[in-house]
Amino acid sequence: MNVRELTSRHADRLIAAALAALYCAEIATESHPFPGGDGLLIDRGRLLVVQGSADGFPNGVVDFIELRHDGRKGKLEDQLSDDSFQGPSTIARARDQYLVVNPDFATSTPPFTVTALQR
Repeated sequence: MNVRELTSRHADRLIAAALAALYCAEIATESHPFPGGDGLLIDRGRLLVVQGSADGFPNGVVDFIELRHDGRKGKLEDQLSDDSFQGPSTIARARDQYLVVNPDFATSTPPFTVTALQR
């Protein structure tokens, strides 16, 4: 897979689509499923999955899945949370940071925030 990729979550399965090659493939992981995985990003050979909440992370977590060479298999490498998370929903890369959006769907109380994490 290359930089022009799109990722999505469907029925607790991770799906990657390489836009240039026009194909989709399920990503098999050696670890648990990622329920509620919303924001997805491929960066530096890893798939980042944002979960609004997860076991041990009630305010949300970013899962780092190390992808194998072909990008169709991966293993949970790390999990990162932050005290500022409020049910994060998506992630973007900006230079040396990841920007994680906190929409707080539970209360829908503005202002909504963005958390910057070191890349």
